[in-house]
Amino acid sequence: MIITTFNSEKYLDEAINSALSQTSRPAELIVVDNGSADATQSISERYGIPFFVQMVGLVGESRNLGLENTKSLFIKFLDADDVLAKSALADLLAGQQASKADLIYGQNINFLNQLDENQEAKNFAHTEKPIHSATVLNSLIPRETFHKYGLPDQDNHSWNRWIVSSKSAGLKMHKIQDVVGYRRIHDSNISHAQESKRELFELIASNLKDRKPQGG
Repeated sequence: MIITTFNSEKYLDEAINSALSQTSRPAELIVVDNGSADATQSISERYGIPFFVQMVGLVGESRNLGLENTKSLFIKFLDADDVLAKSALADLLAGQQASKADLIYGQNINFLNQLDENQEAKNFAHTEKPIHSATVLNSLIPRETFHKYGLPDQDNHSWNRWIVSSKSAGLKMHKIQDVVGYRRIHDSNISHAQESKRELFELIASNLKDRKPQGG
């Protein structure tokens, strides 16, 4: 499992504990940081978790560096401000064993961070319904999938582009019905999430346009 961080001292303990308390323990657990200036590194080291730093790109590059520094057959990413359901790994692994898919995903639920909750967060969170699409939080990826379809880009929104391009190249996805993660909505990630959603809609629209038969 690869936890990505950036000034994550408020949330990292909770993310790490959600990983360590899995009913199916992760074979590996590392933290990849994007140049934090707070206590993120000391928190990671308190748990004895290998800690890596990259300053080249954004969270996409952190995930890719995590791939380079792990050997597990299955990859689970976790952003430091999110938490996993207790049986997330077990549920996702069961789904992969049953389907042999390139990517397995469940559902995640947004929740509001009480420390810096505001009206914009309330409007954006949609906490009443699970998220059914494949997100970084709710997905498990066999390592071989990245060999087949390549790595995502370095930036914050590379996951959506990678999903769309990989699906076009034949990526096989399998959905399970379990809630596998909880995504924290807070002041610092609302704008990123909104930008990511806009880009995803644009990618889908572009992909549909490319597939539309040409009249003649």
